[in-house]
Amino acid sequence: MVIKSLINRQPFFRFGLVISAKVSKKAVRRNRLRRQIRAILHRHWAEIKPGLDVIIIARPKLLELDYRQLEKIITDLLKKADLNV
Repeated sequence: MVIKSLINRQPFFRFGLVISAKVSKKAVRRNRLRRQIRAILHRHWAEIKPGLDVIIIARPKLLELDYRQLEKIITDLLKKADLNV
């Protein structure tokens, strides 16, 4: 998983997800991963700094993880990228 951010000079933050067909050919699997990532971000919404555009790019290995492992990876990446308040 890759996280990229850019300053947007707004009082809020925006995020986008990129989950290409290279992750999985089946839309069902890609959509499930997309829903899981969104749920994790909504849970940690208040912890993310305002004024940023955040893009999350998924990789195929993420499909092998369960929800808790995925949440740990996302929170660790947010901390590493210094996106937490």
